[in-house]
Amino acid sequence: MTTSDAMAADLAWMDGGEPITVTLYRPEGTQQVSIAQALKRRVDRPNRAFNGVVVEGAEVVWHLPASALGEATLRSGDVIATAPAGDTPVEQWVVLEVAVTTLNSRLEASCRKLAGS
Repeated sequence: MTTSDAMAADLAWMDGGEPITVTLYRPEGTQQVSIAQALKRRVDRPNRAFNGVVVEGAEVVWHLPASALGEATLRSGDVIATAPAGDTPVEQWVVLEVAVTTLNSRLEASCRKLAGS
């Protein structure tokens, strides 16, 4: 097991993630990828800016295992959706910015909640 694989395993085992679906929008079409373990964290610096986008309060950072997307790349404008669970409705988040971290094993996607979700 490589160090990168070990970091991805840590994301799944230690952090308590949730299942999501990522919708990738490309000129050649739309692709959906299901990810079993993703971690959602709130942005706690209200004036922080991501790539020129000012945080308004409806933002989170999703942590995803980079290997879960296969050959695909997460980009600004893609959408992350939570899985419905009981009475909890589906939430949708549009990706604002993506950073690759933890020895290229994890993606940090800064996202804003879509209105109506």
